[in-house]
Amino acid sequence: MALPLGLVIVLSIGWVAYWFIASQVANAGIDRFIRQNLARGIEITCAERTLDGFPFRFIVTCRNTRIAVNRSGRVVIIDLPKLRGVVQAYNPTHIIAEPSGPIDIAVRQPGQADRFARASWAEMRFSLRLSGFNFSSGDMTATEMSFWRGASSAALTSTPFLAIKNYEGHIRQAISGSGQSPLPDFDFAANATDLVHQPITPGGDPIAINDISTIGTVFDLPLREIGDRPNFFRAWQQAGGKLQIDKLWIDGPDTAANIAGSLTLTPTGRPQGAIAIDIVDIEQLSRHIDNASTGSGLNIVSFMLQMVRNIATPSTVDGTPSVRLDIDIDDGIIKVQGTPVTRIDPLFPNPRS
Repeated sequence: MALPLGLVIVLSIGWVAYWFIASQVANAGIDRFIRQNLARGIEITCAERTLDGFPFRFIVTCRNTRIAVNRSGRVVIIDLPKLRGVVQAYNPTHIIAEPSGPIDIAVRQPGQADRFARASWAEMRFSLRLSGFNFSSGDMTATEMSFWRGASSAALTSTPFLAIKNYEGHIRQAISGSGQSPLPDFDFAANATDLVHQPITPGGDPIAINDISTIGTVFDLPLREIGDRPNFFRAWQQAGGKLQIDKLWIDGPDTAANIAGSLTLTPTGRPQGAIAIDIVDIEQLSRHIDNASTGSGLNIVSFMLQMVRNIATPSTVDGTPSVRLDIDIDDGIIKVQGTPVTRIDPLFPNPRS
């Protein structure tokens, strides 16, 4: 009888020692992470940081969180009331993060007016899994999301320009990568339902979308450069990176559209690739707009739909009559049905741009 009791006592003492030692290691790791990011121009601060959860969890809570990203004088400041991270003591490779909204974003750049944005939600959760010390997969779920933007913080209290009832996104490292470099490839999938977008022009009708979903793969992703956009895109191009969109399905009340294609970057930093857009039942969409109340925004949309009908080619989506637009991108030059319409600026500085 004494032996089992002794083993329980020894295991309990060992577990308590493990938790307190691991909590100290976790705190030191968080401090190291903050210092490393500060050297990259990313300052992370907490007005109050706590670590608890004994005996089976490590719960890190950062209240009044601020993240300031400085890139060549352009400063992005992100503020949120609370960020909570949870790790099971017996599974330290699975991290769950639960941010509390709203999140406020301010963008300041010399010579330009400040810009502001805000996002709020009812519930939001991130789930991250590590393989060793490397990112393996991640999931995000959110409900009742709303987004604002404006030239002042006062403008962030008006009607949101975008509302999403439900969102979920998933990303995981591809088991058998087919990229051109040793960098990891990631499969991704996302879905958003019940979207409402407020029009830019005053008095216009809101745009409602029932469902948006996408599936694809990003090849040769330079994870260490995330957060530094120019260097990220430069490293991605040099590694032979590619974005493959297998499906981007947009389902509206009057029509639907599917987008598929692939994109890479040229040495000048401009996109290169081909995209096909299939629009389902464009005639019904045109009739709906023609019967709606007039306005400059609707007149522009009606004109664009007429142009699409004139140049698009017939196609089908799941047996439904559709029209297709073929978009080719050649070193940033966008061609619609073979006709150049505009050119995209380089995504990173390059003497040949």
